[in-house]
Amino acid sequence: MDRVPLIAIDFAFFDHANIGAGQYRYVVQIALGFARKSGYRFLIIGSQPEPVPELRELVEQSDNWDYASVPHHSYPLNDLVYHVRYSLLLWRKRVNLFHATHVFVPALTPCKVVMTKHDLMEEIFDEYKQVIRQRPYRMHKWATRTKVDKVISISQCTHDDLVKYFHISPEKSVVIHHGIDHNQPKNVPDLFSQKDWQPYMENRLPWILAPYNLEPRKNLIGLCRALPMVVEEFPDVRLVLFGNAAITPERVLEFENEVEALGVSDHIHKVGFVSDPELTWLYSNTDIFVFSTQYEGFGYPIIEAMSAGSCVISGNASSMAELMADIGVGVDVNDKQKLAEAIIALLGHKELREDLAERGQKWARSFTLEKVVRKTFDTYLDVLKRDS
Repeated sequence: MDRVPLIAIDFAFFDHANIGAGQYRYVVQIALGFARKSGYRFLIIGSQPEPVPELRELVEQSDNWDYASVPHHSYPLNDLVYHVRYSLLLWRKRVNLFHATHVFVPALTPCKVVMTKHDLMEEIFDEYKQVIRQRPYRMHKWATRTKVDKVISISQCTHDDLVKYFHISPEKSVVIHHGIDHNQPKNVPDLFSQKDWQPYMENRLPWILAPYNLEPRKNLIGLCRALPMVVEEFPDVRLVLFGNAAITPERVLEFENEVEALGVSDHIHKVGFVSDPELTWLYSNTDIFVFSTQYEGFGYPIIEAMSAGSCVISGNASSMAELMADIGVGVDVNDKQKLAEAIIALLGHKELREDLAERGQKWARSFTLEKVVRKTFDTYLDVLKRDS
């Protein structure tokens, strides 16, 4: 190539989302990781008039970084308009490589394409089946097969699902696990300064941590159905729920009604959204972190919890089994009896919890941001070389 290659990173589908979202963090992390790459130019494509705060300084103070906005609209046929607008932008900017971090890939892409595939839940769960029949998803599947030069799969599970459901060759996908920041400070959440929480904070009474996410596949209600059996053995146990994801009035009402019927309302405490340092403290101090989801493309919380020193119980399917290895406790999260038995066994065995937590911290250290950045950029170079 005669000129300095230009790499475009699509952020337009995530930059209006909450920073707590894993895909938001993923784009921010790789962009900041590329900040010191010389010999290349970068273009962030967002939906906002200007870059998000985390990337603003990078764009404003570096000659190698630029920003372009493709605003979101909700008018009919908007998905087709995106194909035209993106294609024109890539042509006008003379982009050499486009990194599709979401499912959207322009149909008329004038350059090489790397796509990150996060999961294939639409292919697996009935609740998403209507999505498969819609035009944007059908175009995504077509583009993955015909327009994408390389797919970054965030786990071996995602890679295998991609080959199975999209029928692409295994060589087209490369597995690059997510990485995390292992140097998070630990701030005690203000909500835990309440006097009645002191016995739990000091670990004189047992407590369990889990995400408050009401998306059906996250299976929080499955954990709650196991809770009465845990309460029988440990009457003072509390289940602490952090976050506030996939919430609708209907889902909240259904959840609250079932929890009430189970008789465990007094054992559940919601802390809402917490900062990263507060979440690190929660992971570090809980007796057990339970990730009861049925399917994940990766499962950030497992590695985050292990990194912070938490003992983890999770599902034994999809990427969870891959991330847990033999360090956490994997169970069938759809079986409330087995889930309850795993929680009870660990709550009653402090030495085992400590051993799993120590081994988990060592294992989690291999999931670094530096490795993600290096492998992702190597993938860019591999694809660009085919065009040289």
